[in-house]
Amino acid sequence: MAIQLSPSAHFGVLCDFFQGQRDMASRSIRVLHSLSFVDDPSRVMRAVRFSARYSYSIEKQTLKFLKDAVTDGHFLALSGARKYHEIKCISGESAEVACTALEQAHSLGLLKQMSEHLHWNEAMGRMLCATASLLSWCEPEPSPHPSGTSAPTVASSGRGKGAGPVWWSGPGTLADNTSPLPLDRAAPLLSLLVPPLSEAAV
Repeated sequence: MAIQLSPSAHFGVLCDFFQGQRDMASRSIRVLHSLSFVDDPSRVMRAVRFSARYSYSIEKQTLKFLKDAVTDGHFLALSGARKYHEIKCISGESAEVACTALEQAHSLGLLKQMSEHLHWNEAMGRMLCATASLLSWCEPEPSPHPSGTSAPTVASSGRGKGAGPVWWSGPGTLADNTSPLPLDRAAPLLSLLVPPLSEAAV
């Protein structure tokens, strides 16, 4: 969608050639063409993540295109670095959103196509939410994220209710808003992220 900005009688008119308003009203995620997931297989993970973040459903035909792309192995063609990036994006969501996204990714067979070491189950989801609640219990003052940027909170990020993002700061650690937490103390993601995907993998 786009808004007309040129100074004319149509200034401010919303241009919606692909029925984006309809999709928003129906709270659905829809691709523009049948080869969308073939052109860029990483869209598969983004569809899952945005579906979880905004509580949208993946439209029926879009879901078929997504499953076909996964079945045909297009997602396998992504480099390890891009798969790593998508997992990091999910780990930056709230615990509730991350659980929902990982569960759906697992049901679609995406985690296995990322790495044979990645798996998910309901018990891990419960532990992740419990760990996030524990980490947010003391509500510390905001401090810089290990990457050097300020760690966002749910209030500032607007990414849903529940505990704030659970930071995965890199191989071997899970971090909250203040400092890295050793993975041996973070059971929810232990099985999921060890060994982690390599940023250098191809």
